[in-house]
Amino acid sequence: GKATYHRITEVGLLVIENGEMVEQWQRLVNPGTHIPPEIQRLTGITPHMLEGEADFAGIADELLERLQDRVLVAHNARFDYGFLKNEFSRLGIPYSTKPLCSVKVSRRLYPQYKRHSLSEIIKRFDFSIENRHRALDDAMMVWKLFQKSSGLFAEDTIRAVCEQTLKRPALPMQLPSSEIDKLPKLPGVYYFYD
Repeated sequence: GKATYHRITEVGLLVIENGEMVEQWQRLVNPGTHIPPEIQRLTGITPHMLEGEADFAGIADELLERLQDRVLVAHNARFDYGFLKNEFSRLGIPYSTKPLCSVKVSRRLYPQYKRHSLSEIIKRFDFSIENRHRALDDAMMVWKLFQKSSGLFAEDTIRAVCEQTLKRPALPMQLPSSEIDKLPKLPGVYYFYD
């Protein structure tokens, strides 16, 4: 989907504090618009399921309370963050955070693997999931990735990877950060080809 055009149909999150899950929260959201058939097939969420559910405005305060002053961790975090930011913006509510992308964390911790999609991570670690492409279930898989990684890597290593990931600007997948590091540290106009 496109965050500036499409709408949220479900929000699911886990609140993690000091390495412990302290809350699970999930809400179906009536987008007030047509749900494309491919999204219905992917998520299993149908228009019938959303009848009588609140729209985003109806859950915004409750959701913002849970997101406030926390790091937003998600798989392909720019995607989720874009949708949240746009939904809040439509309501005139500023929402800004620096999301932590578990795809990028996975790439740094597990460079020996070529693919880092959530489906690949689920297969790699033999995680069990009931409802793939549903918000809370997918959030649980991201949490399991961090738990699994905590058993395989030192806390300092994971912290360093997360801090490095949060510091780095988002780059296209095909553009290695090493290429950006080669740029001069001076103001100017730079042309990028290919």
